[in-house]
Amino acid sequence: WGLGFITHQQHGSYWTSQSLQPDYSRIKVPVMLWSGWADCYPTPILRAFSKIKVPKRVLVGPWGHYWPEEAVPGPRIDGRRELLKWFDQWLKGKDTGVMQEPPVVLWVRKYKEPEERMYIEDAGFWRHEAEWPLARAQSTEMHLHPGGKLSRQAYDSPQEVRDSYTYDPAVGITAGIYWGGGIQPYAMPLDQRYDEAYSLNYTTPPLEQDTEVTGDPRAILYISSTADTAYFHVKITDVAPDGTSKWVNDGGLLATHRSSHAQPEPLEPSRVYELAIELKYMAYVFQKGHRIRVSIASADFQNAWPTPKAAVNAVHLGTRYPSRVALPFAPPQKVKLPAPDLRPSPRPELDPEDYESQFGKREHRIVHDLVNETVTVHLGRTAGGRSAYGNTQTETTARSSYTVSRKNPADASLNATHEYTLNRPDGTIKVEAHEVVASDISSFRYLTQVQVTVNGKRHFNKSWRVSVPRKGN
Repeated sequence: WGLGFITHQQHGSYWTSQSLQPDYSRIKVPVMLWSGWADCYPTPILRAFSKIKVPKRVLVGPWGHYWPEEAVPGPRIDGRRELLKWFDQWLKGKDTGVMQEPPVVLWVRKYKEPEERMYIEDAGFWRHEAEWPLARAQSTEMHLHPGGKLSRQAYDSPQEVRDSYTYDPAVGITAGIYWGGGIQPYAMPLDQRYDEAYSLNYTTPPLEQDTEVTGDPRAILYISSTADTAYFHVKITDVAPDGTSKWVNDGGLLATHRSSHAQPEPLEPSRVYELAIELKYMAYVFQKGHRIRVSIASADFQNAWPTPKAAVNAVHLGTRYPSRVALPFAPPQKVKLPAPDLRPSPRPELDPEDYESQFGKREHRIVHDLVNETVTVHLGRTAGGRSAYGNTQTETTARSSYTVSRKNPADASLNATHEYTLNRPDGTIKVEAHEVVASDISSFRYLTQVQVTVNGKRHFNKSWRVSVPRKGN
Protein backbone atom coordinates (compact mmCIF):
# COMPACT_ATOMS: atom_id res chain seq x y z
CA TRP A 1 0.00 0.00 0.00
CA GLY A 2 2.69 2.48 0.97
CA LEU A 3 4.52 1.95 -2.31
CA GLY A 4 1.34 2.67 -4.26
CA PHE A 5 0.75 5.94 -2.45
CA ILE A 6 4.34 7.10 -2.85
CA THR A 7 4.53 6.35 -6.57
CA HIS A 8 1.02 7.61 -7.46
CA GLN A 9 0.69 10.92 -5.65
CA GLN A 10 -1.94 12.37 -8.01
CA HIS A 11 -5.35 11.18 -9.04
CA GLY A 12 -5.29 9.14 -12.23
CA SER A 13 -5.87 5.75 -13.83
CA TYR A 14 -4.06 3.91 -11.02
CA TRP A 15 -6.80 5.04 -8.61
CA THR A 16 -9.83 5.20 -10.90
CA SER A 17 -9.27 1.66 -12.17
CA GLN A 18 -9.99 0.37 -8.66
CA SER A 19 -12.79 2.79 -7.84
CA LEU A 20 -16.56 2.75 -8.24
CA GLN A 21 -16.76 6.54 -8.40
CA PRO A 22 -16.38 6.91 -12.18
CA ASP A 23 -19.48 4.77 -12.78
CA TYR A 24 -21.66 3.42 -9.97
CA SER A 25 -24.07 2.04 -12.57
CA ARG A 26 -21.70 -0.89 -13.08
CA ILE A 27 -23.22 -2.43 -9.95
CA LYS A 28 -26.07 -4.67 -11.15
CA VAL A 29 -26.64 -7.03 -8.19
CA PRO A 30 -28.28 -6.41 -4.80
CA VAL A 31 -25.78 -4.99 -2.31
CA MET A 32 -25.50 -5.07 1.47
CA LEU A 33 -22.90 -2.70 2.87
CA TRP A 34 -21.62 -2.34 6.40
CA SER A 35 -18.91 -0.62 8.34
CA GLY A 36 -18.21 1.02 11.72
CA TRP A 37 -17.65 4.63 12.75
CA ALA A 38 -14.28 3.66 14.29
CA ASP A 39 -13.12 2.11 11.00
CA CYS A 40 -11.85 3.73 7.78
CA TYR A 41 -14.82 3.03 5.58
CA PRO A 42 -18.12 4.63 6.72
CA THR A 43 -17.76 7.57 4.33
CA PRO A 44 -17.14 5.56 1.11
CA ILE A 45 -19.68 2.94 2.22
CA LEU A 46 -22.44 5.52 2.74
CA ARG A 47 -21.45 7.42 -0.41
CA ALA A 48 -21.73 4.21 -2.44
CA PHE A 49 -25.10 3.46 -0.85
CA SER A 50 -26.40 6.85 -1.97
CA LYS A 51 -25.21 6.31 -5.56
CA ILE A 52 -26.07 2.73 -6.47
CA LYS A 53 -29.49 2.01 -8.02
CA VAL A 54 -30.06 -1.63 -7.04
CA PRO A 55 -31.78 -3.26 -4.04
CA LYS A 56 -29.53 -2.19 -1.17
CA ARG A 57 -29.06 -2.07 2.56
CA VAL A 58 -26.43 -0.47 4.79
CA LEU A 59 -25.51 -1.00 8.43
CA VAL A 60 -23.03 1.29 10.21
CA GLY A 61 -22.21 0.36 13.78
CA PRO A 62 -19.81 1.81 16.36
CA TRP A 63 -17.07 -0.71 15.56
CA GLY A 64 -13.49 -0.68 14.42
CA HIS A 65 -12.17 -3.06 11.75
CA TYR A 66 -13.68 -6.20 13.32
CA TRP A 67 -16.52 -8.63 12.87
CA PRO A 68 -19.49 -7.22 14.80
CA GLU A 69 -19.64 -10.34 16.97
CA GLU A 70 -16.22 -9.55 18.50
CA ALA A 71 -15.78 -5.85 17.84
CA VAL A 72 -14.77 -2.88 19.88
CA PRO A 73 -16.26 -0.46 20.50
CA GLY A 74 -19.47 -2.31 21.30
CA PRO A 75 -22.27 -2.98 21.46
CA ARG A 76 -21.56 -6.20 19.62
CA ILE A 77 -24.32 -7.77 17.56
CA ASP A 78 -25.01 -11.06 15.81
CA GLY A 79 -23.85 -9.95 12.38
CA ARG A 80 -24.22 -13.39 10.83
CA ARG A 81 -27.95 -13.19 11.42
CA GLU A 82 -28.09 -9.96 9.39
CA LEU A 83 -26.03 -11.52 6.59
CA LEU A 84 -28.22 -14.61 6.46
CA LYS A 85 -31.36 -12.50 6.13
CA TRP A 86 -29.84 -10.76 3.12
CA PHE A 87 -28.27 -13.76 1.40
CA ASP A 88 -31.25 -16.05 1.97
CA GLN A 89 -33.41 -13.36 0.35
CA TRP A 90 -31.24 -12.91 -2.73
CA LEU A 91 -29.39 -16.22 -3.15
CA LYS A 92 -32.04 -18.71 -2.01
CA GLY A 93 -35.15 -16.77 -2.97
CA LYS A 94 -36.60 -16.88 0.56
CA ASP A 95 -38.79 -14.05 1.75
CA THR A 96 -36.91 -13.16 4.94
CA GLY A 97 -38.69 -9.83 5.40
CA VAL A 98 -35.45 -7.89 5.01
CA MET A 99 -36.82 -5.86 2.10
CA GLN A 100 -39.74 -4.70 4.24
CA GLU A 101 -37.32 -3.20 6.77
CA PRO A 102 -35.94 0.35 6.42
CA PRO A 103 -32.74 0.08 4.37
CA VAL A 104 -30.45 2.09 6.67
CA VAL A 105 -29.33 0.99 10.14
CA LEU A 106 -27.19 3.55 11.99
CA TRP A 107 -25.45 3.73 15.31
CA VAL A 108 -25.84 7.36 16.42
CA ARG A 109 -22.97 8.34 18.69
CA LYS A 110 -23.05 10.45 21.85
CA TYR A 111 -20.48 11.93 24.21
CA LYS A 112 -18.21 9.67 26.19
CA GLU A 113 -15.00 10.76 27.87
CA PRO A 114 -11.99 10.03 25.62
CA GLU A 115 -9.89 6.93 26.28
CA GLU A 116 -6.51 5.87 24.90
CA ARG A 117 -7.92 2.50 23.87
CA MET A 118 -11.14 1.83 22.00
CA TYR A 119 -14.17 1.84 24.23
CA ILE A 120 -15.49 -1.54 25.23
CA GLU A 121 -18.96 -0.04 24.86
CA ASP A 122 -19.65 3.18 22.98
CA ALA A 123 -22.30 5.71 24.00
CA GLY A 124 -25.22 6.06 21.60
CA PHE A 125 -28.20 4.23 20.16
CA TRP A 126 -29.38 2.27 17.10
CA ARG A 127 -31.84 3.81 14.66
CA HIS A 128 -33.51 2.97 11.35
CA GLU A 129 -33.56 5.49 8.51
CA ALA A 130 -35.44 5.39 5.22
CA GLU A 131 -32.60 6.87 3.16
CA TRP A 132 -29.09 8.29 3.11
CA PRO A 133 -28.46 11.17 3.09
CA LEU A 134 -31.34 12.02 5.41
CA ALA A 135 -33.97 14.05 3.56
CA ARG A 136 -34.83 15.93 6.76
CA ALA A 137 -31.23 16.97 7.51
CA GLN A 138 -30.66 20.70 7.06
CA SER A 139 -27.20 21.80 5.98
CA THR A 140 -26.62 24.78 8.26
CA GLU A 141 -23.73 27.19 7.86
CA MET A 142 -21.81 27.95 11.03
CA HIS A 143 -19.64 31.01 10.52
CA LEU A 144 -16.20 31.68 11.96
CA HIS A 145 -15.99 34.97 13.89
CA PRO A 146 -13.05 36.87 15.34
CA GLY A 147 -12.29 35.99 18.92
CA GLY A 148 -12.99 32.30 18.43
CA LYS A 149 -16.77 32.46 18.07
CA LEU A 150 -18.76 29.94 15.97
CA SER A 151 -22.27 31.12 15.06
CA ARG A 152 -25.13 30.61 12.63
CA GLN A 153 -25.00 34.37 12.11
CA ALA A 154 -22.64 35.45 9.34
CA TYR A 155 -19.70 37.66 10.23
CA ASP A 156 -20.79 40.55 8.05
CA SER A 157 -17.98 43.07 8.23
CA PRO A 158 -16.30 44.94 5.37
CA GLN A 159 -13.12 44.94 7.41
CA GLU A 160 -11.13 41.78 6.77
CA VAL A 161 -9.86 39.82 9.78
CA ARG A 162 -6.85 37.56 9.35
CA ASP A 163 -6.48 34.79 11.95
CA SER A 164 -2.92 33.55 11.51
CA TYR A 165 -0.85 30.80 13.09
CA THR A 166 2.58 29.24 12.73
CA TYR A 167 2.53 25.88 10.98
CA ASP A 168 3.49 23.18 13.50
CA PRO A 169 3.94 19.72 11.89
CA ALA A 170 3.42 18.00 15.25
CA VAL A 171 -0.21 19.08 15.62
CA GLY A 172 -2.30 15.91 15.73
CA ILE A 173 -0.51 14.18 18.60
CA THR A 174 -3.81 13.77 20.45
CA ALA A 175 -5.88 12.91 17.36
CA GLY A 176 -4.84 9.25 17.32
CA ILE A 177 -4.38 7.08 14.26
CA TYR A 178 -7.21 7.19 11.73
CA TRP A 179 -7.06 3.47 11.09
CA GLY A 180 -5.88 2.53 14.55
CA GLY A 181 -8.72 0.07 14.94
CA GLY A 182 -7.63 -1.73 11.81
CA ILE A 183 -4.34 -2.84 13.31
CA GLN A 184 -4.73 -2.32 17.03
CA PRO A 185 -7.53 -0.87 19.13
CA TYR A 186 -5.18 1.61 20.79
CA ALA A 187 -3.86 5.15 20.14
CA MET A 188 -7.37 6.55 19.98
CA PRO A 189 -8.17 10.29 20.06
CA LEU A 190 -7.46 11.84 23.45
CA ASP A 191 -8.60 15.12 24.97
CA GLN A 192 -7.92 17.54 22.11
CA ARG A 193 -6.94 20.56 24.21
CA TYR A 194 -3.20 19.97 23.72
CA ASP A 195 -3.51 20.24 19.93
CA GLU A 196 -5.97 23.11 20.22
CA ALA A 197 -3.24 25.20 21.83
CA TYR A 198 -1.48 25.17 18.42
CA SER A 199 -4.65 25.64 16.33
CA LEU A 200 -7.30 28.22 15.51
CA ASN A 201 -10.44 27.41 17.50
CA TYR A 202 -14.04 28.58 17.03
CA THR A 203 -16.66 27.51 19.57
CA THR A 204 -20.43 27.87 20.03
CA PRO A 205 -22.02 28.89 23.33
CA PRO A 206 -23.42 25.99 25.39
CA LEU A 207 -26.19 24.31 23.42
CA GLU A 208 -29.72 24.94 24.65
CA GLN A 209 -30.90 21.49 23.55
CA ASP A 210 -29.56 18.19 22.23
CA THR A 211 -28.36 18.80 18.66
CA GLU A 212 -27.83 16.00 16.16
CA VAL A 213 -25.43 16.28 13.23
CA THR A 214 -25.92 13.44 10.74
CA GLY A 215 -24.65 13.53 7.17
CA ASP A 216 -21.72 14.99 5.25
CA PRO A 217 -20.25 18.13 6.85
CA ARG A 218 -17.91 20.36 4.90
CA ALA A 219 -15.82 23.47 5.42
CA ILE A 220 -15.39 26.49 3.16
CA LEU A 221 -12.28 28.38 4.19
CA TYR A 222 -10.50 31.41 2.77
CA ILE A 223 -6.84 30.78 3.42
CA SER A 224 -3.37 32.06 2.70
CA SER A 225 0.16 30.86 3.37
CA THR A 226 3.66 32.26 3.23
CA ALA A 227 4.73 28.98 1.56
CA ASP A 228 3.87 27.61 -1.88
CA THR A 229 2.39 24.43 -0.40
CA ALA A 230 0.24 24.02 2.70
CA TYR A 231 -2.25 21.61 4.24
CA PHE A 232 -5.41 22.69 6.03
CA HIS A 233 -7.07 20.36 8.52
CA VAL A 234 -10.51 20.95 10.06
CA LYS A 235 -11.58 19.15 13.20
CA ILE A 236 -14.96 19.07 14.95
CA THR A 237 -14.96 18.40 18.67
CA ASP A 238 -17.56 18.07 21.43
CA VAL A 239 -16.62 20.30 24.36
CA ALA A 240 -18.07 19.00 27.63
CA PRO A 241 -19.05 21.31 30.50
CA ASP A 242 -15.78 20.41 32.28
CA GLY A 243 -13.77 21.59 29.25
CA THR A 244 -12.81 18.17 27.90
CA SER A 245 -12.66 18.37 24.10
CA LYS A 246 -13.62 15.08 22.44
CA TRP A 247 -12.69 14.39 18.79
CA VAL A 248 -15.84 13.83 16.74
CA ASN A 249 -14.90 14.27 13.09
CA ASP A 250 -12.35 15.81 10.74
CA GLY A 251 -11.10 16.29 7.20
CA GLY A 252 -8.27 17.97 5.39
CA LEU A 253 -7.03 19.18 2.02
CA LEU A 254 -3.67 20.01 0.49
CA ALA A 255 -4.16 23.54 -0.78
CA THR A 256 -2.20 22.64 -3.91
CA HIS A 257 -5.10 20.26 -4.70
CA ARG A 258 -7.73 23.00 -4.38
CA SER A 259 -8.76 22.73 -8.05
CA SER A 260 -7.63 19.24 -9.00
CA HIS A 261 -6.26 16.08 -7.42
CA ALA A 262 -4.72 15.21 -10.78
CA GLN A 263 -2.78 18.42 -11.41
CA PRO A 264 -1.66 20.16 -8.19
CA GLU A 265 -0.91 23.88 -8.45
CA PRO A 266 1.48 25.72 -6.12
CA LEU A 267 0.21 28.55 -3.98
CA GLU A 268 1.21 32.12 -4.58
CA PRO A 269 2.51 33.13 -1.13
CA SER A 270 0.16 35.45 0.79
CA ARG A 271 -2.58 35.27 -1.86
CA VAL A 272 -6.05 34.36 -0.53
CA TYR A 273 -7.66 31.19 -1.89
CA GLU A 274 -11.01 29.52 -1.28
CA LEU A 275 -10.84 25.89 -0.13
CA ALA A 276 -13.77 23.46 -0.05
CA ILE A 277 -12.90 20.72 2.42
CA GLU A 278 -14.99 17.57 2.73
CA LEU A 279 -15.17 16.07 6.20
CA LYS A 280 -15.99 12.47 7.02
CA TYR A 281 -19.64 11.47 7.24
CA MET A 282 -21.02 11.32 10.76
CA ALA A 283 -24.01 10.63 13.02
CA TYR A 284 -23.56 12.30 16.40
CA VAL A 285 -25.65 14.00 19.08
CA PHE A 286 -24.13 17.01 20.85
CA GLN A 287 -25.85 17.11 24.21
CA LYS A 288 -27.51 20.07 25.89
CA GLY A 289 -24.93 22.18 27.74
CA HIS A 290 -22.06 20.98 25.53
CA ARG A 291 -20.40 23.18 22.89
CA ILE A 292 -19.43 22.53 19.28
CA ARG A 293 -15.85 23.51 18.41
CA VAL A 294 -14.13 23.80 15.03
CA SER A 295 -10.32 23.67 15.14
CA ILE A 296 -8.10 24.50 12.17
CA ALA A 297 -4.42 23.62 11.81
CA SER A 298 -2.00 22.66 9.06
CA ALA A 299 -1.02 19.21 10.25
CA ASP A 300 -2.61 15.94 11.28
CA PHE A 301 0.40 14.11 12.66
CA GLN A 302 0.23 10.31 12.14
CA ASN A 303 -2.49 10.64 9.47
CA ALA A 304 -1.26 13.21 6.93
CA TRP A 305 2.39 13.51 5.85
CA PRO A 306 3.68 16.98 6.80
CA THR A 307 4.19 19.56 4.08
CA PRO A 308 7.88 20.42 3.74
CA LYS A 309 8.17 24.17 4.25
CA ALA A 310 7.93 26.32 7.35
CA ALA A 311 5.05 28.77 7.04
CA VAL A 312 2.70 31.19 8.66
CA ASN A 313 -0.80 30.28 7.53
CA ALA A 314 -4.02 32.19 7.93
CA VAL A 315 -7.80 31.90 7.75
CA HIS A 316 -9.52 35.06 6.51
CA LEU A 317 -12.88 36.27 7.84
CA GLY A 318 -15.37 38.96 6.82
CA THR A 319 -17.97 39.81 4.19
CA ARG A 320 -15.49 39.22 1.38
CA TYR A 321 -14.11 36.02 2.98
CA PRO A 322 -17.04 34.20 4.68
CA SER A 323 -15.13 31.24 6.15
CA ARG A 324 -17.57 28.71 7.56
CA VAL A 325 -18.49 25.09 8.13
CA ALA A 326 -21.74 23.52 6.96
CA LEU A 327 -23.18 21.01 9.43
CA PRO A 328 -26.13 18.74 8.53
CA PHE A 329 -28.37 19.29 11.55
CA ALA A 330 -30.95 16.49 11.73
CA PRO A 331 -34.24 17.05 13.58
CA PRO A 332 -36.12 14.03 14.97
CA GLN A 333 -38.05 11.82 12.58
CA LYS A 334 -41.59 13.12 12.03
CA VAL A 335 -42.88 9.55 12.03
CA LYS A 336 -40.58 7.51 14.20
CA LEU A 337 -39.44 4.30 12.53
CA PRO A 338 -39.31 1.09 14.58
CA ALA A 339 -35.98 0.39 16.24
CA PRO A 340 -33.72 -2.12 14.45
CA ASP A 341 -34.21 -5.72 15.58
CA LEU A 342 -30.54 -6.52 16.22
CA ARG A 343 -29.67 -9.51 18.36
CA PRO A 344 -26.77 -9.55 20.83
CA SER A 345 -23.55 -11.24 19.80
CA PRO A 346 -23.33 -14.94 20.60
CA ARG A 347 -19.93 -14.10 22.05
CA PRO A 348 -19.97 -12.55 25.53
CA GLU A 349 -19.30 -8.87 26.02
CA LEU A 350 -15.65 -8.09 26.68
CA ASP A 351 -14.63 -7.89 30.32
CA PRO A 352 -12.41 -4.84 30.95
CA GLU A 353 -9.91 -7.10 32.68
CA ASP A 354 -9.71 -9.31 29.56
CA TYR A 355 -8.98 -6.50 27.10
CA GLU A 356 -5.31 -7.33 26.61
CA SER A 357 -5.97 -11.07 26.52
CA GLN A 358 -8.03 -10.51 23.37
CA PHE A 359 -6.12 -7.64 21.74
CA GLY A 360 -2.60 -8.03 23.12
CA LYS A 361 -0.22 -5.99 25.23
CA ARG A 362 0.44 -2.50 23.95
CA GLU A 363 2.98 0.30 23.91
CA HIS A 364 2.04 3.93 23.27
CA ARG A 365 4.57 6.66 24.04
CA ILE A 366 4.93 10.26 22.89
CA VAL A 367 8.48 11.61 23.12
CA HIS A 368 9.33 15.31 22.86
CA ASP A 369 13.02 15.86 22.11
CA LEU A 370 13.56 19.40 23.36
CA VAL A 371 17.15 19.58 22.07
CA ASN A 372 16.50 18.45 18.48
CA GLU A 373 12.93 19.82 18.40
CA THR A 374 11.37 16.58 17.24
CA VAL A 375 8.27 14.68 18.31
CA THR A 376 8.07 10.89 18.04
CA VAL A 377 5.12 8.60 18.66
CA HIS A 378 6.00 4.97 19.48
CA LEU A 379 3.37 2.26 19.08
CA GLY A 380 3.65 -1.44 19.76
CA ARG A 381 1.53 -4.52 20.19
CA THR A 382 2.22 -8.17 21.02
CA ALA A 383 -0.54 -10.73 20.74
CA GLY A 384 -0.93 -14.44 20.18
CA GLY A 385 -2.37 -17.70 21.37
CA ARG A 386 -3.69 -21.05 20.29
CA SER A 387 -5.79 -21.13 17.15
CA ALA A 388 -9.25 -22.64 17.09
CA TYR A 389 -8.13 -24.72 14.09
CA GLY A 390 -6.05 -27.51 15.59
CA ASN A 391 -2.66 -27.52 17.25
CA THR A 392 -1.51 -24.17 15.92
CA GLN A 393 -0.13 -21.27 17.90
CA THR A 394 0.47 -17.79 16.56
CA GLU A 395 2.31 -14.75 17.81
CA THR A 396 2.35 -11.26 16.33
CA THR A 397 4.63 -8.40 17.29
CA ALA A 398 4.19 -5.01 15.62
CA ARG A 399 6.11 -1.84 16.40
CA SER A 400 6.20 1.52 14.70
CA SER A 401 7.52 5.02 15.28
CA TYR A 402 6.58 8.29 13.61
CA THR A 403 8.90 11.31 13.86
CA VAL A 404 8.46 14.90 12.75
CA SER A 405 10.79 17.86 13.10
CA ARG A 406 9.34 21.12 14.36
CA LYS A 407 12.27 23.16 13.02
CA ASN A 408 12.43 21.37 9.64
CA PRO A 409 9.00 20.02 8.60
CA ALA A 410 10.46 18.34 5.49
CA ASP A 411 12.37 15.94 7.74
CA ALA A 412 9.81 13.27 8.66
CA SER A 413 10.01 9.50 8.96
CA LEU A 414 8.06 6.36 9.69
CA ASN A 415 9.78 3.16 10.83
CA ALA A 416 7.80 -0.05 11.30
CA THR A 417 8.49 -3.73 11.94
CA HIS A 418 6.07 -6.64 11.98
CA GLU A 419 6.80 -10.24 12.95
CA TYR A 420 4.36 -13.11 12.62
CA THR A 421 5.19 -16.59 13.89
CA LEU A 422 3.16 -19.72 13.18
CA ASN A 423 3.99 -22.76 15.33
CA ARG A 424 2.64 -26.18 14.34
CA PRO A 425 3.61 -29.70 15.34
CA ASP A 426 5.36 -30.11 11.97
CA GLY A 427 7.39 -26.88 12.12
CA THR A 428 7.61 -23.12 12.54
CA ILE A 429 7.05 -20.42 9.95
CA LYS A 430 8.16 -16.88 10.66
CA VAL A 431 7.51 -13.77 8.58
CA GLU A 432 9.45 -10.58 9.30
CA ALA A 433 8.73 -7.27 7.57
CA HIS A 434 10.46 -3.91 7.96
CA GLU A 435 9.32 -0.63 6.41
CA VAL A 436 10.90 2.82 6.34
CA VAL A 437 9.36 5.93 4.77
CA ALA A 438 11.25 9.21 4.98
CA SER A 439 11.19 12.58 3.29
CA ASP A 440 13.23 15.71 2.71
CA ILE A 441 12.45 18.98 0.97
CA SER A 442 12.23 17.43 -2.50
CA SER A 443 11.64 13.66 -2.29
CA PHE A 444 10.16 10.61 -0.57
CA ARG A 445 12.25 7.53 0.16
CA TYR A 446 10.61 4.15 0.66
CA LEU A 447 12.09 0.80 1.74
CA THR A 448 10.35 -2.47 2.56
CA GLN A 449 12.08 -5.76 3.36
CA VAL A 450 10.30 -9.09 3.82
CA GLN A 451 11.86 -12.36 4.94
CA VAL A 452 10.20 -15.74 5.49
CA THR A 453 11.92 -18.60 7.32
CA VAL A 454 10.73 -22.19 7.73
CA ASN A 455 12.23 -24.00 10.69
CA GLY A 456 14.93 -21.36 10.89
CA LYS A 457 15.99 -21.62 7.22
CA ARG A 458 15.43 -18.78 4.78
CA HIS A 459 12.55 -19.53 2.42
CA PHE A 460 11.90 -16.10 0.89
CA ASN A 461 13.64 -12.74 0.97
CA LYS A 462 12.85 -9.61 -1.02
CA SER A 463 13.15 -5.85 -0.70
CA TRP A 464 11.57 -2.89 -2.46
CA ARG A 465 13.37 0.47 -2.55
CA VAL A 466 12.31 3.67 -4.35
CA SER A 467 13.03 7.37 -4.20
CA VAL A 468 10.53 9.67 -5.90
CA PRO A 469 10.12 13.45 -6.10
CA ARG A 470 7.45 15.21 -4.07
CA LYS A 471 4.66 16.59 -6.23
CA GLY A 472 2.76 19.44 -4.65
CA ASN A 473 2.93 17.98 -1.17
